[in-house]
Amino acid sequence: MTKNSLNQAIFSALSKRDLPDLLRLIEKGLASGHDWQGLNVNIANQMVELFPWDLVRSLLPRGSLILHESGWVRSLRESRPVNVQGDPVPWFTYPAIDFLDDMTHSSMRVFEWGSGTSTIWWSRRIQSIFSVEDHAEWYRSMKPVLPSNATIIFAEEGRYVHAIEAVGGDFDIIVIDGSYRDSCFEKAKDFVKADGLIIFDNSDRGEHNDLFVRAKASGWNRLDFWGLTPSYHYKNCTSVLFRDVSAIQCRNVPSAHQASAGLSCSQALERI
Repeated sequence: MTKNSLNQAIFSALSKRDLPDLLRLIEKGLASGHDWQGLNVNIANQMVELFPWDLVRSLLPRGSLILHESGWVRSLRESRPVNVQGDPVPWFTYPAIDFLDDMTHSSMRVFEWGSGTSTIWWSRRIQSIFSVEDHAEWYRSMKPVLPSNATIIFAEEGRYVHAIEAVGGDFDIIVIDGSYRDSCFEKAKDFVKADGLIIFDNSDRGEHNDLFVRAKASGWNRLDFWGLTPSYHYKNCTSVLFRDVSAIQCRNVPSAHQASAGLSCSQALERI
């Protein structure tokens, strides 16, 4: 069987939801050193979605299967960060999303380097969101779908980091989730409020180590939120940096937490 025909057979088994045949084909590919042609992640995602999640949910208290209730399974199927209702969520770790659920309020002003589902998520929770994008095609796709309180700016290379200067003012939260991240952090320090937050996604990349050492030495505190992310299988880290400890004070007691990505077990049990 050629590599193309094996991949075709695998996707045929996926479409038929034929798990025994699917497993046989994948085992054959792994044993023969098959060239997955970059389709391995797509296949893995569809395999997870193929799992009989409804049967698993039926064995557990309603609303307590977090892989489903968070929207993680749906995000794999749709290849985008969404919750179980299909609403967009940021491409941060789930613990970071939960943290930000309690940190945001309607009067906030947010700036982000890097646009996406997070831009829409922020726009539904705060007063205004300004997002900078340096990918022209992605900018064109995002601009028509954003609401009136969301502004997206196209800026390449040298203009990208400095785009925040054109917007002006200070911000409650600044998100770094795009290009030139170290330079964006240095610029963000001049525009975030004294009691504001800087969110630095994918902070576990070693290329940022020196930045975090310097930030700590200059008075910045950091909280790391490790965990699963929407539409991916692996562990990641989203960090929150702040100077004033009041910036991380939760407004609600845990049982009153309004989550974007699923209830806790106790919350689910109390709502049955």
